[in-house]
Amino acid sequence: MPIGIQKMEKDFQKIKVVIIGAGLAGLRAAIELQKNDIQYLIIEKDSFPGGRIQTINKEGYLLDLGFQVLLDSYDELPSAFNLATLGNQSYDAGAFVVKNGKKKSLFNPLKHPEKLFSTFFSYPGKFSDLLKMMAVAWKASKINGDFFTQKETVSTAKYLQNQNFSHEFINCFFNPFFGGVFLKPDLNIPANYFLWLVNKFRIGNACLPAEGMGAIGKLMAKDLGPILFQKTVTGINGNIVSLSNDAQIEAEWIINATAKQDSIFNQNDNGEKDFLGTTTLYLKGKRQASVSKSIVLIADPTSQILHFSFPSEVQKGYTPDGYSLCSISLKWKGIIENPQKLTEHIVLDLSKHYPSIDWKQFDYLAHFD
Repeated sequence: MPIGIQKMEKDFQKIKVVIIGAGLAGLRAAIELQKNDIQYLIIEKDSFPGGRIQTINKEGYLLDLGFQVLLDSYDELPSAFNLATLGNQSYDAGAFVVKNGKKKSLFNPLKHPEKLFSTFFSYPGKFSDLLKMMAVAWKASKINGDFFTQKETVSTAKYLQNQNFSHEFINCFFNPFFGGVFLKPDLNIPANYFLWLVNKFRIGNACLPAEGMGAIGKLMAKDLGPILFQKTVTGINGNIVSLSNDAQIEAEWIINATAKQDSIFNQNDNGEKDFLGTTTLYLKGKRQASVSKSIVLIADPTSQILHFSFPSEVQKGYTPDGYSLCSISLKWKGIIENPQKLTEHIVLDLSKHYPSIDWKQFDYLAHFD
């Protein structure tokens, strides 16, 4: 154990506030405590800050651990860090919808007036779906950030059915898009959460930092301290926090900042745990002219693909010069025993639905579940 860590544990046997977890929630709590000159200690089981929001470098490609974007409309961002320091670039506000080689458009005309006609004349579903989408956007503008504290009995899937969206529009847009956002393709997520996110997408941009999503945690932790890395909390007894190395820390307050979303949203109808998850597959290939900064939704319910995009078109630094990086969100989460065989299957599916790209030029790079 490094001397510095030994000294830190000794110095902080008694502490005002202990924060368990150096993910974004834990770091955000520490920022507020530091602003108010309140003593704190962060305990993190990994060797890095940021929690699930991480980026690794493999063969010169920046790979976020899953399909992750930063919505610059989140209310807390301005008080958490300086967005400008991340060098953000954004995806197009909307998506292409594809099935069996046919491509339709659904973009925000206020942000992309040049796509107004393509959206109006080639959107998926019925004309009434567009009107209902505008009504949902208006309702979403009334949702505030307190939705976490509200009792919610209606799922997003049920809410969309109650709004009488067409089956085609739900399958073509809501399921593949928000299924990837929620990590729940069945959209069994509280409708208030859905509406809150709709509003954030409406007023903001889905961005990628220049150095990947992992840069967010590093930026937030840069001026914070102390953080005990690679230390696991084994128990909490009253105001005593026990660590995996048998050390104990006494705190007046304890903040558990570990994956609250799992405990709120991941239950099935019987009240049992129903963990979220999809698999993200990364393919690498020579850069092609037909790729764009848009998310592409697969409208085929029999396909294993929710959507795909090219983060390298948003941030050129995600790949070596002359290459493209494709991020593919799949509908399931599980152990992949043969990544190469999976890639061959996915490439065939992509070639069927989006043939304007030469998918045979792409190879397996990595996957995360």
